[in-house]
Amino acid sequence: MDFLKRHYEKIILIVVLLGLAGAAAWLPLATSRAKEQLSALDVGAVTPKAYKPADLSTNMAAMQKEKTPATFSFSGDHNVFNPVTWKQRYDGEIFVIPTSNDADIVKILKIYPLRMVISFEKILPSGTFHLGVVQEALQKFPVPKTAQYADMNSTNKLFVLREARGSQSETNDLLIELADTREKVLVSKNNPYVRTNGYAADLRYDPESKTMKDVRVNDILTFGGDSYKVIALTRNEVRVLANSNQKPTTIRWTGAP
Repeated sequence: MDFLKRHYEKIILIVVLLGLAGAAAWLPLATSRAKEQLSALDVGAVTPKAYKPADLSTNMAAMQKEKTPATFSFSGDHNVFNPVTWKQRYDGEIFVIPTSNDADIVKILKIYPLRMVISFEKILPSGTFHLGVVQEALQKFPVPKTAQYADMNSTNKLFVLREARGSQSETNDLLIELADTREKVLVSKNNPYVRTNGYAADLRYDPESKTMKDVRVNDILTFGGDSYKVIALTRNEVRVLANSNQKPTTIRWTGAP
């Protein structure tokens, strides 16, 4: 026991050294064994697959579609925005109008001009000139010809007589100045002055077999259970305004202008 007490430090050192020596001897064996295990796991270099880009065709198509604004058809045969209207004739028969607006199915039978015609009629014994005037825009047809008498440079509501042309024995042409436009025009016995001052139309509403003749601007038309005011009339269309909802409708003429 005394030996151990005197030399225990040396004994511990010897044990540690022996352990280190054993570890040094074991380490090459462990390294060799690890290499063998790694060699067994080595399957060679793996060739990577070629890169295949993702299919973005649907995404690109969606982006392209977004560049084009969507179009909506509010006309046609569908009734989502164009509901049909059921009506009853005066004889009790039920029928369908393919629109919610009765004015849409009004037909234009004819559009014709409303003329102002000034003609040279004769010279009175007193020297006063007798002219005939027809103003179709001022009243419904038939429009009569009215007499207008004028002396040289005399003024009336329509014109001023400026000059009489012809031979000493006979006057053939009159130069008149129109009161509204200050335009000077010739009026002869064989060639009256003609100007269009507006238009009138003949219309047809088939559901009621109703024909409306000589329709003018500001006329009130009644059909389909509503009344309509004519607010414009040109050489190829009629524009009406519904009394019930103040909705304007343009009716176009497909006939000859």
